[in-house]
Amino acid sequence: IETLNSSQDFMLQVVDYANWSVQRAFERGEMRYFNFLRDKFELVWDIFDKNNYKGGCNFYDRNRNPFEIKKASPLG
Repeated sequence: IETLNSSQDFMLQVVDYANWSVQRAFERGEMRYFNFLRDKFELVWDIFDKNNYKGGCNFYDRNRNPFEIKKASPLG
């Protein structure tokens, strides 16, 4: 295992940016960064949606149920 900072490897920068765009949507309700990469995400799983967790409806996929922060559960 080799440990690197994302600044040392451009592939890590891509993964960091993708994760950050989802985090920003959840924390700030800001979709513009996520929308820039929307077609790269196959699935977004809303782990905070405890009401729908057992029913399996707490995820968003690209085609049938696209991710929009307005549909997501509040953090916490």
